[in-house]
Amino acid sequence: MALFASFTKEIKNLQSSLLSNNSLTLQWSVEAMTLLKKLHSQFLLIILEKSKHVEVIKF
Repeated sequence: MALFASFTKEIKNLQSSLLSNNSLTLQWSVEAMTLLKKLHSQFLLIILEKSKHVEVIKF
């Protein structure tokens, strides 16, 4: 759950920086893309871990 707390904090930081600047910047876009990449890779790892524990039913 610490992972999701970290992501929540990063999302709130992005949101507050967007609200304070009131415009998108290249730096904001880079930070948002970096966060999305981290989210994507973490979810893939979680899915792979879960799939290792699922028994495949063959017909």
